[in-house]
Amino acid sequence: MADARNRYCRNCGRGYHRFRELTPDEREYAVKIVDEADVDEFRRCTNGSCVRVQHYFNARSGFNLPEELR
Repeated sequence: MADARNRYCRNCGRGYHRFRELTPDEREYAVKIVDEADVDEFRRCTNGSCVRVQHYFNARSGFNLPEELR
């Protein structure tokens, strides 16, 4: 079983990748897409230049950050 911080990334595909909490700039963008009350449940993939942000417990619930936040 994968480490608690490692999750499947829909963008990266194969294997599990580390996800981290959002930075203030990423969080500011995320609250435009998800309710502010839920934004702390989202994490960003740290694999290479991946821009995937997804719900910590649901890989299907997520979005891509814009290029300027790559």
